[in-house]
Amino acid sequence: MRRLYFDNAATSYPKPPGVAEAVPGYLIDNGAPAGRGAYRQAVEVGRLIDRCRQSAARLFGMADSRHVVFTFNGTDSLNLAILGMCRPGDHVISSTWEHNSVLRPLRHLSERRGVTVTLLEPDGNGVISPTQVQKALRAETRLVAIQHANNVVGVIQPIAEIGEVVRHHGSFFLVDAAQSAGHVPIDMPAMCIDLLACSGHKGLMGPLGTGLLAVSPRVIFELDPLRYGGTGTNSEDDRQPAELPEKYESECSRTGRPRCCTDLAVDPTSGVAPQSRNRPHTGSLGRPCSHSRRDALRS
Repeated sequence: MRRLYFDNAATSYPKPPGVAEAVPGYLIDNGAPAGRGAYRQAVEVGRLIDRCRQSAARLFGMADSRHVVFTFNGTDSLNLAILGMCRPGDHVISSTWEHNSVLRPLRHLSERRGVTVTLLEPDGNGVISPTQVQKALRAETRLVAIQHANNVVGVIQPIAEIGEVVRHHGSFFLVDAAQSAGHVPIDMPAMCIDLLACSGHKGLMGPLGTGLLAVSPRVIFELDPLRYGGTGTNSEDDRQPAELPEKYESECSRTGRPRCCTDLAVDPTSGVAPQSRNRPHTGSLGRPCSHSRRDALRS
Protein backbone atom coordinates (compact mmCIF):
# COMPACT_ATOMS: atom_id res chain seq x y z
CA MET A 1 0.00 0.00 0.00
CA ARG A 2 1.30 3.44 -0.91
CA ARG A 3 2.04 5.61 2.10
CA LEU A 4 0.76 9.19 2.18
CA TYR A 5 2.75 11.44 4.50
CA PHE A 6 1.28 14.77 5.64
CA ASP A 7 3.63 15.76 8.47
CA ASN A 8 6.45 17.48 6.57
CA ALA A 9 6.08 20.64 8.65
CA ALA A 10 7.21 18.54 11.63
CA THR A 11 9.92 16.61 9.82
CA SER A 12 10.47 15.86 6.15
CA TYR A 13 9.88 12.41 4.67
CA PRO A 14 11.07 10.63 2.66
CA LYS A 15 14.64 11.84 2.83
CA PRO A 16 16.60 12.20 -0.40
CA PRO A 17 18.65 9.09 -1.23
CA GLY A 18 21.86 10.95 -0.46
CA VAL A 19 20.81 11.49 3.15
CA ALA A 20 19.48 7.97 3.63
CA GLU A 21 22.76 6.57 2.31
CA ALA A 22 25.15 9.01 3.97
CA VAL A 23 24.13 8.44 7.59
CA PRO A 24 24.70 4.65 7.75
CA GLY A 25 27.59 5.04 5.33
CA TYR A 26 29.40 7.30 7.75
CA LEU A 27 28.75 5.03 10.72
CA ILE A 28 29.89 1.90 8.87
CA ASP A 29 32.65 3.12 6.57
CA ASN A 30 34.20 6.02 8.45
CA GLY A 31 33.12 6.80 12.01
CA ALA A 32 36.00 9.22 12.62
CA PRO A 33 35.61 12.57 14.41
CA ALA A 34 36.60 15.76 12.63
CA GLY A 35 39.25 18.03 14.07
CA ARG A 36 40.66 15.34 16.33
CA GLY A 37 43.20 13.59 14.16
CA ALA A 38 45.39 13.80 11.07
CA TYR A 39 44.56 10.34 9.73
CA ARG A 40 42.70 9.97 6.45
CA GLN A 41 39.19 9.28 7.74
CA ALA A 42 39.24 12.22 10.15
CA VAL A 43 40.47 14.55 7.42
CA GLU A 44 37.74 13.33 5.08
CA VAL A 45 35.03 14.04 7.65
CA GLY A 46 36.47 17.49 8.28
CA ARG A 47 36.34 18.29 4.57
CA LEU A 48 32.79 16.99 4.36
CA ILE A 49 31.68 19.28 7.18
CA ASP A 50 33.46 22.21 5.54
CA ARG A 51 31.57 21.59 2.29
CA CYS A 52 28.30 21.42 4.16
CA ARG A 53 29.13 24.68 5.94
CA GLN A 54 29.96 26.36 2.63
CA SER A 55 26.68 25.17 1.12
CA ALA A 56 24.73 26.65 4.02
CA ALA A 57 26.57 29.95 3.67
CA ARG A 58 25.69 30.14 -0.03
CA LEU A 59 22.08 29.25 0.67
CA PHE A 60 21.67 32.18 3.06
CA GLY A 61 23.80 34.71 1.16
CA MET A 62 26.71 34.68 3.60
CA ALA A 63 30.24 35.53 2.52
CA ASP A 64 32.07 33.61 5.26
CA SER A 65 31.11 29.98 5.91
CA ARG A 66 32.78 30.09 9.33
CA HIS A 67 29.74 32.04 10.48
CA VAL A 68 27.58 28.92 10.08
CA VAL A 69 27.39 27.13 13.44
CA PHE A 70 26.07 23.58 13.50
CA THR A 71 23.73 22.68 16.36
CA PHE A 72 21.57 19.78 17.49
CA ASN A 73 18.28 21.17 16.11
CA GLY A 74 16.27 24.36 15.72
CA THR A 75 15.51 24.56 19.45
CA ASP A 76 19.22 24.38 20.25
CA SER A 77 19.92 27.12 17.71
CA LEU A 78 17.26 29.41 19.18
CA ASN A 79 18.46 28.82 22.73
CA LEU A 80 22.01 29.71 21.72
CA ALA A 81 20.82 32.88 20.00
CA ILE A 82 18.44 34.08 22.73
CA LEU A 83 20.33 33.06 25.87
CA GLY A 84 23.67 33.97 24.32
CA MET A 85 22.63 37.48 23.30
CA CYS A 86 20.61 38.81 26.24
CA ARG A 87 21.96 40.41 29.41
CA PRO A 88 20.22 41.67 32.58
CA GLY A 89 18.38 44.90 31.86
CA ASP A 90 17.94 44.19 28.16
CA HIS A 91 14.63 44.47 26.32
CA VAL A 92 13.47 41.88 23.77
CA ILE A 93 10.65 42.14 21.23
CA SER A 94 8.91 39.04 19.90
CA SER A 95 5.34 37.94 19.15
CA THR A 96 2.62 35.83 20.71
CA TRP A 97 2.70 33.52 17.68
CA GLU A 98 6.27 32.34 18.21
CA HIS A 99 7.20 28.72 18.77
CA ASN A 100 7.77 27.72 22.39
CA SER A 101 11.45 27.32 21.50
CA VAL A 102 11.44 31.12 21.53
CA LEU A 103 8.80 31.87 24.15
CA ARG A 104 10.18 29.56 26.84
CA PRO A 105 13.74 30.93 26.74
CA LEU A 106 12.25 34.43 26.84
CA ARG A 107 10.18 33.54 29.90
CA HIS A 108 13.31 32.17 31.56
CA LEU A 109 15.13 35.42 30.83
CA SER A 110 12.29 37.53 32.20
CA GLU A 111 12.04 35.48 35.40
CA ARG A 112 15.73 34.81 36.08
CA ARG A 113 17.84 37.45 34.33
CA GLY A 114 15.81 40.64 34.58
CA VAL A 115 15.15 40.86 30.85
CA THR A 116 12.00 42.72 29.80
CA VAL A 117 9.97 41.08 27.03
CA THR A 118 7.36 42.69 24.75
CA LEU A 119 5.15 40.26 22.81
CA LEU A 120 3.42 41.75 19.79
CA GLU A 121 -0.03 40.59 18.63
CA PRO A 122 -0.32 39.81 14.91
CA ASP A 123 -3.10 41.48 12.93
CA GLY A 124 -6.17 39.66 11.62
CA ASN A 125 -4.09 37.95 8.94
CA GLY A 126 -1.40 36.83 11.35
CA VAL A 127 1.13 39.44 10.24
CA ILE A 128 3.52 41.45 12.42
CA SER A 129 4.04 44.82 10.74
CA PRO A 130 7.27 46.80 10.71
CA THR A 131 5.29 49.68 12.23
CA GLN A 132 4.42 47.53 15.25
CA VAL A 133 8.08 46.70 15.75
CA GLN A 134 9.06 50.34 15.31
CA LYS A 135 6.63 51.46 18.02
CA ALA A 136 7.82 48.76 20.45
CA LEU A 137 11.53 49.57 20.14
CA ARG A 138 13.23 51.15 23.14
CA ALA A 139 16.67 52.48 23.86
CA GLU A 140 17.46 49.24 25.72
CA THR A 141 16.04 46.90 23.06
CA ARG A 142 18.74 44.33 22.49
CA LEU A 143 17.01 41.74 20.34
CA VAL A 144 13.99 41.35 18.07
CA ALA A 145 13.00 37.70 17.51
CA ILE A 146 10.43 36.95 14.81
CA GLN A 147 9.35 33.71 13.14
CA HIS A 148 9.75 33.74 9.36
CA ALA A 149 6.96 31.25 8.57
CA ASN A 150 4.39 30.18 11.13
CA ASN A 151 4.36 26.47 11.96
CA VAL A 152 0.54 26.30 12.23
CA VAL A 153 -0.96 28.43 9.44
CA GLY A 154 2.11 29.12 7.29
CA VAL A 155 1.86 32.91 7.31
CA ILE A 156 5.13 34.53 6.18
CA GLN A 157 6.25 37.65 7.99
CA PRO A 158 7.74 40.70 6.18
CA ILE A 159 11.21 39.86 7.43
CA ALA A 160 13.18 42.20 5.16
CA GLU A 161 11.06 45.22 6.14
CA ILE A 162 11.23 44.37 9.85
CA GLY A 163 14.96 43.78 9.56
CA GLU A 164 15.49 47.23 8.09
CA VAL A 165 13.64 48.83 11.02
CA VAL A 166 15.65 46.83 13.56
CA ARG A 167 18.98 47.56 11.87
CA HIS A 168 18.25 51.29 11.68
CA HIS A 169 17.55 51.30 15.42
CA GLY A 170 20.80 49.49 16.17
CA SER A 171 19.28 46.35 17.73
CA PHE A 172 19.91 42.75 16.66
CA PHE A 173 17.47 40.71 14.57
CA LEU A 174 16.90 36.99 15.15
CA VAL A 175 14.81 35.06 12.62
CA ASP A 176 13.37 31.63 13.36
CA ALA A 177 13.55 29.98 9.94
CA ALA A 178 12.68 26.45 11.04
CA GLN A 179 9.70 26.33 8.69
CA SER A 180 11.07 28.48 5.86
CA ALA A 181 14.69 27.41 5.32
CA GLY A 182 14.84 25.39 2.12
CA HIS A 183 11.35 26.50 1.07
CA VAL A 184 11.67 30.30 0.87
CA PRO A 185 14.73 32.20 -0.44
CA ILE A 186 16.64 33.84 2.42
CA ASP A 187 19.43 36.39 1.98
CA MET A 188 20.73 37.39 5.41
CA PRO A 189 22.62 40.56 4.40
CA ALA A 190 19.83 41.83 2.15
CA MET A 191 17.18 41.13 4.81
CA CYS A 192 19.25 42.65 7.66
CA ILE A 193 19.22 39.37 9.59
CA ASP A 194 21.82 39.06 12.34
CA LEU A 195 20.98 35.56 13.57
CA LEU A 196 19.19 32.87 11.54
CA ALA A 197 18.12 29.71 13.35
CA CYS A 198 16.78 26.60 11.68
CA SER A 199 16.56 22.85 11.99
CA GLY A 200 18.13 20.54 9.45
CA HIS A 201 15.42 17.90 9.29
CA LYS A 202 12.56 19.92 7.79
CA GLY A 203 12.93 21.96 4.59
CA LEU A 204 16.66 21.25 4.43
CA MET A 205 15.87 17.52 4.25
CA GLY A 206 18.56 16.38 6.66
CA PRO A 207 18.31 13.81 9.46
CA LEU A 208 16.85 14.49 12.89
CA GLY A 209 19.37 15.89 15.35
CA THR A 210 20.71 18.53 12.95
CA GLY A 211 20.38 22.29 12.92
CA LEU A 212 22.33 25.48 12.48
CA LEU A 213 22.64 29.05 13.63
CA ALA A 214 23.99 31.48 11.04
CA VAL A 215 25.49 34.62 12.57
CA SER A 216 26.34 37.93 10.93
CA PRO A 217 29.63 39.74 11.58
CA ARG A 218 27.73 42.16 13.84
CA VAL A 219 27.18 39.55 16.54
CA ILE A 220 30.54 37.77 16.66
CA PHE A 221 31.62 39.64 19.79
CA GLU A 222 28.10 39.89 21.22
CA LEU A 223 26.98 36.25 21.29
CA ASP A 224 28.11 34.16 24.27
CA PRO A 225 28.45 30.37 23.95
CA LEU A 226 26.03 28.07 25.78
CA ARG A 227 28.56 25.26 26.23
CA TYR A 228 32.26 25.35 26.96
CA GLY A 229 35.01 22.83 26.27
CA GLY A 230 34.89 19.74 24.09
CA THR A 231 36.61 21.18 21.04
CA GLY A 232 39.45 19.22 19.47
CA THR A 233 41.78 22.17 18.92
CA ASN A 234 44.29 23.54 21.45
CA SER A 235 43.08 21.10 24.08
CA GLU A 236 45.74 22.24 26.54
CA ASP A 237 44.23 25.75 26.66
CA ASP A 238 41.47 26.10 29.27
CA ARG A 239 39.98 29.10 27.46
CA GLN A 240 37.13 28.67 25.02
CA PRO A 241 38.31 29.22 21.41
CA ALA A 242 37.51 32.70 20.14
CA GLU A 243 37.45 31.60 16.50
CA LEU A 244 34.29 30.68 14.64
CA PRO A 245 32.73 28.19 14.44
CA GLU A 246 34.68 26.46 17.25
CA LYS A 247 33.55 29.13 19.72
CA TYR A 248 30.02 27.73 19.64
CA GLU A 249 30.54 24.10 18.59
CA SER A 250 31.65 22.54 21.88
CA GLU A 251 30.69 18.99 21.01
CA CYS A 252 31.91 16.09 18.98
CA SER A 253 28.54 14.93 17.67
CA ARG A 254 28.68 17.41 14.80
CA THR A 255 31.09 15.00 13.14
CA GLY A 256 28.32 12.41 13.08
CA ARG A 257 26.19 14.54 10.79
CA PRO A 258 27.31 13.31 7.38
CA ARG A 259 26.35 15.77 4.69
CA CYS A 260 24.28 17.31 7.52
CA CYS A 261 21.48 18.48 5.26
CA THR A 262 22.49 17.00 1.91
CA ASP A 263 24.20 20.16 0.77
CA LEU A 264 21.44 22.16 2.41
CA ALA A 265 19.06 22.69 -0.47
CA VAL A 266 21.76 24.09 -2.75
CA ASP A 267 22.26 21.19 -5.17
CA PRO A 268 19.11 20.65 -7.26
CA THR A 269 20.08 17.02 -7.84
CA SER A 270 19.76 16.32 -4.13
CA GLY A 271 16.00 16.78 -4.26
CA VAL A 272 15.92 19.58 -1.71
CA ALA A 273 16.30 22.70 -3.83
CA PRO A 274 13.31 25.04 -3.41
CA GLN A 275 12.32 24.48 -7.05
CA SER A 276 12.86 20.70 -7.03
CA ARG A 277 9.89 18.50 -7.89
CA ASN A 278 11.21 15.87 -5.48
CA ARG A 279 10.79 17.92 -2.34
CA PRO A 280 7.66 17.82 -0.10
CA HIS A 281 4.84 20.13 -1.16
CA THR A 282 4.92 22.24 1.99
CA GLY A 283 6.29 25.37 0.34
CA SER A 284 2.88 26.14 -1.17
CA LEU A 285 1.44 26.59 2.31
CA GLY A 286 3.82 29.43 3.13
CA ARG A 287 1.85 32.56 2.30
CA PRO A 288 -0.08 35.29 4.14
CA CYS A 289 -2.93 33.68 6.05
CA SER A 290 -6.29 33.96 4.31
CA HIS A 291 -9.43 34.94 6.19
CA SER A 292 -10.86 31.46 5.67
CA ARG A 293 -7.89 29.86 7.41
CA ARG A 294 -8.03 32.39 10.20
CA ASP A 295 -11.77 31.82 10.73
CA ALA A 296 -11.27 28.05 10.65
CA LEU A 297 -8.74 28.32 13.45
CA ARG A 298 -11.14 30.38 15.54
CA SER A 299 -14.11 28.04 15.04
